[in-house]
Amino acid sequence: MLIFFSKYPLCIALKKRAMVEDEYGPIIERTNNVVGEINGVPDLYSNKSVRLIGMNPIEYVDTVDDEENDIISEASDLSVDVKQVYKDKSVLAEVMKHYTFVNKFTFNVKRSSSTCYYLVSPSKNCTWFLKSSSLNQSGLFKIRKYCGTHTCSIRERIYARRQGITDVVAILILDKFIDTKKICTPRDIVDDMLKLHSVTLSYMQAWRSKEKAVKMLRGDPTKSYARIPSYFYILDKHYPGSVLSLEKTKDNRFLFAFVALEASIRGWEFCRPVVVVDGAHLKCSYGGTVIASTLDPRGHILPLAYAIVDSENDASWTWFFEKFRDAFGERQNMCFVSNRQESIWKGTSRVYPGLPHYAFIWHLWCNVIKKFHKNVEDLKKLFFAMAKAYTLQQFEELMRKVDEIDKMIRKYLFGIGYHKWTRTHATVNHTWVMTSNIAESINNTNRLARKLPVVSLLDFMRITIQSWSAKHSEEAGKTKTDLTEPYNKILEDNREISHRMTVIPSTQFLHTIADGAKRFTVCLRSRKCSCGRFQLDEIPCGHAMAAIAHENKHGEDYCSEFYNNKNF
Repeated sequence: MLIFFSKYPLCIALKKRAMVEDEYGPIIERTNNVVGEINGVPDLYSNKSVRLIGMNPIEYVDTVDDEENDIISEASDLSVDVKQVYKDKSVLAEVMKHYTFVNKFTFNVKRSSSTCYYLVSPSKNCTWFLKSSSLNQSGLFKIRKYCGTHTCSIRERIYARRQGITDVVAILILDKFIDTKKICTPRDIVDDMLKLHSVTLSYMQAWRSKEKAVKMLRGDPTKSYARIPSYFYILDKHYPGSVLSLEKTKDNRFLFAFVALEASIRGWEFCRPVVVVDGAHLKCSYGGTVIASTLDPRGHILPLAYAIVDSENDASWTWFFEKFRDAFGERQNMCFVSNRQESIWKGTSRVYPGLPHYAFIWHLWCNVIKKFHKNVEDLKKLFFAMAKAYTLQQFEELMRKVDEIDKMIRKYLFGIGYHKWTRTHATVNHTWVMTSNIAESINNTNRLARKLPVVSLLDFMRITIQSWSAKHSEEAGKTKTDLTEPYNKILEDNREISHRMTVIPSTQFLHTIADGAKRFTVCLRSRKCSCGRFQLDEIPCGHAMAAIAHENKHGEDYCSEFYNNKNF
């Protein structure tokens, strides 16, 4: 008896309506109707059948057959046959779109409701059709009748309007976008569909298919903005001490988001106070990213803060620097380095009035070459040599050579301000941080992540900072010298150079160094050399190393604390 009821749970004819719970089965609802029949066989799924309350219909699907059918829940499963059962109507619809795409034909929906899905061929003379309906008012759908034979012409089959072709193509190309490093263009999709499936797509269809595939894998970029508050809440719990800020409009729309992790805030105090800022556009949606970074004692990039903004304008940059000040404050000899975008310079002048702001020399060179087109190669060498010159004398000698090319260049550069791009005229020493290399390196690191929804991008930056910090800490533990590796190498090279020099002492701290026919003056007390390198690089030059060796002292003691391994 138990075996009978477990196999045929619906084959019960009851007359009175009542609720009864059997000790061997689920609660059943009795009706006055008897079980319906089809050709003398009980129809377990008709509206006249008994409805089981609390029963999982999956356990009883098509049990009257000798073999049970699997329930299809994936649109990629192209099993289309009579008695096949699907998780719901939407899955069946997607399967049919996919199935017809692969088999190169189309269909019309003749009837569609919550309990019925009836498809026919577009041709009136074609015998192809599919009938399906729900199982006993459940969400499951079963194919009742199906004729897969086409009696229409191939032309009618192929060239009729296709339903949801971009949806089907999106499923077929999903694997191409799992790896964000892999590039797949709409043109590639057009070629692949023609080669693999003999289906011709327009460029726009391929583009829409790509957008849908990316959305399936990575989520809706627009909806991702609504997840920022919950993401910040989790971030604050796991990284206490971080500075997080979210700005919205009056109608509760996203405006800005700012993140400064606790690890970056702690690391800032051991780094030279030179802040490199830059922005980049998001590739997946609207708006852009803003990133501030610096160099750690080993010369590695340390991202300080990052933000998502609606656009790079005066308001967004001012807001960013206000939040940056809340997180990192203001330090002595602090300065900013960026391109010459007006909004960035306005932001620093409003939030950090009086602090020096320098320009990337590469961006300035690009402006020079656009304005002047004479002797480009010679002018390029002279320009970068002027920017990196250690003394005013060197700068003037180079500028005179520039005058020989075009005297208007001097006037143009003077109008910008020598102090904004040259090392010798700078009011604050920013050592080697003169180019856009730091900003470009970070933008290159997150260029693929900028294709992701905004929360995924924010988390990518968190993971990047975390992994870099762990890697750099491991390097610091392996370093045995007082200075970090790159600066220790510079010091050793200068020590090697100093061996060919002669020291002529004047006082305890003042020495004259003979380097061939040239003479240089070194003051160990003020840590200066007439060549300019000692004071600007903040590491003893070859002349200074000769004087230090003469006094039996250590070169490491005359290096900047920002090069010391204990701060790394």
